[in-house]
Formats: sequence, C-alpha cells, structure tokens
Amino acid sequence: FSINEKENAYLFSKLNIINNNALMIHQNQYPVIFISFKDLKSSSYNTFIDDFKVYISKIFSQFDELQNSDSLDYFDKIIFNQIKTMTANVSILKSSLHYLSIFLEKHYSNKVILLIDEYDVPLQYAYINDNSFNGYYDQLSEFMRVLFSTVLETNTSLEKGILTGCL
Repeated sequence: FSINEKENAYLFSKLNIINNNALMIHQNQYPVIFISFKDLKSSSYNTFIDDFKVYISKIFSQFDELQNSDSLDYFDKIIFNQIKTMTANVSILKSSLHYLSIFLEKHYSNKVILLIDEYDVPLQYAYINDNSFNGYYDQLSEFMRVLFSTVLETNTSLEKGILTGCL
C-alpha cells in the first residue's frame, strides 16, 4: 500500500496477486502508518507516557517531509514538532495518531492506511502491574481508548485501519 515503497513494487511481480487488477490499483497509493506496541511494557503510567513519547517521536520522524510541507498550516507544524521533539502534553499524545493521519492526508492528498500491531501489550502489562495505589490499568485504559477512538472511529483521513493483538 505504501506510497513511500514504490521501489519495492517488483517484489509482487512473480506472485499471483499481480493478476488481480482490483487489488493492484491500491499498490503504492497510500501513506501508511505502521505502529507496534510490542515493546511498550511499562511498570507505571508515567513510565508508559515517557516510553510512548519516545516511540511516537520515532514514528513521526519517519515522515519528516511533513515539516516543510506547504499543505500543513502553522499550527499543524507546531503539533507535529511537539510530538517529534517529545514536548507534547498527554492530551496531544492521545490524539497523536489522529494528527499524523490528518497531516499525511493533507500532504499526500490521499487517505491513510493505519496498521497497529500488538495494541494489547501495554494494557496487559498495566493489568499485571496494577495496584490500588496508582490505578495504572485504569489510566492506561483511558489513554488507549482515546488514542484508538480518535484515530479509528471518527477519522475522516483514514482509508483503512487494522488493529491486531493476542488477547
């Protein structure tokens, strides 16, 4: 799907899928966001937020072309840079994937495909490490609920979203 992987289109040339015109019209047509939560195994909510800031910054860094895009306005670029430089507050972090999909759609004039793998790993670790003193699971559940609902439920910039986990 990725618009940024055109040089790898040849990988499909000897596969049967190449004969399916209905599918092949989608090849290399979309900005794609891939995110995996498999390594976000935090022992507290604050640690998770710190780890998420680092991880989402790396995801945003994959799309540096957005920093100089004429399609993004001044405020879009401020939000982009806050997330990329790990200075965004928790409210912005909760909507970070939604923001990224909006920015990509503006820049590429095409809707986004979002692939989220192992979404449940942070929740599993929050549940294991939860106790009555810090309410880590409840806090993280709220964070993830907002993160996923903003990017998956009401996001007009999204072409397709796939969410996978093992629980």
